[in-house]
Amino acid sequence: MKKWVYIIILLPFTLKAQYHDDISVVQFSAKFLCHSELSHRDFKKIDGARISTIYLSEETDLFRKENIKFLPTVILYHNNKRILTIESDIGLKLPKNTIHHIQNEIDLIRGK
Repeated sequence: MKKWVYIIILLPFTLKAQYHDDISVVQFSAKFLCHSELSHRDFKKIDGARISTIYLSEETDLFRKENIKFLPTVILYHNNKRILTIESDIGLKLPKNTIHHIQNEIDLIRGK
């Protein structure tokens, strides 16, 4: 039983530390903007990357560390390096071609 308690307690720290290892796409958003962020259906179109959504209410320090100014913001990372940042416009909406840009960059990284 103690083992499970430790796993449950430490799992969020492990996930947060690895959110941008290898190739990953991280969406920074707020729960009240669910209508403006990329949906799970949109994320399924991305091939070759781990996908995460991080909410301001849950990870405020991380938003500061990553210097997130606009919500939602989508960032593509490769081995801890920021490759592409796509920010929402004044209407709090991401560009319509966001998925296309992300997939093109992933394909370049993977050499496709």
